[in-house]
Amino acid sequence: MLLKIYSKVSLEKMLEVYGNAFQKGQLEEIDNATNLSSEVLQVCSVLDTYINRAITSNDYSEKLYLTFNKAQVYRVAGRRDLSVNLLNTMYNWIEVADQEYLDKIICLTNLEIGILDGSLPLDEVDILLETCNGVAYRASSSNNQTSSSKNLVNKLTVVPNPSSSTVQIEGMHDGIFSIEMINVNGQSVLTKIISTSGKYRYCKFVTRSVLCNI
Repeated sequence: MLLKIYSKVSLEKMLEVYGNAFQKGQLEEIDNATNLSSEVLQVCSVLDTYINRAITSNDYSEKLYLTFNKAQVYRVAGRRDLSVNLLNTMYNWIEVADQEYLDKIICLTNLEIGILDGSLPLDEVDILLETCNGVAYRASSSNNQTSSSKNLVNKLTVVPNPSSSTVQIEGMHDGIFSIEMINVNGQSVLTKIISTSGKYRYCKFVTRSVLCNI
């Protein structure tokens, strides 16, 4: 038991030092723009070791805690895309009681991506933050539907599909989502952050832009 406590304290200390290195400019996001730096990879490798131990011992709480930490490691490094990808894989095993929190973290991370790449309007940040803070509540309270984004995908309507120019996505609940379009060859041709709150509920992709009905 004492060894486990010491191990966890060491891990938390490593994550604290890691975060401080970015805050002080000793590590920079730009160094991870294409490939993750050796420092980030080392931290991820340590976390993977702990995650594998949690999986082997069937320790759900530890696996949850460590996976969220790894997603945060990606985020601090400026790779929010990798963070969202990892968070989305958690829907495959996360318990229902924890899904609302996962929804919120994914929504907030997508909000950050949208602000940074300019695809979400800065004058609506406060509204969008409220959307993220309430997305789990609205999703779970509407017709007793699950808040899981994984289940949401099964309820979307995309027309026309396939398409060579414009598609319309309908059926999304309020939130902020990362949308990826893949061609018939399995290649990603467009990734975009969109808000479906209020007037952004029905959105169209035109070439590499997003047009929404007002």
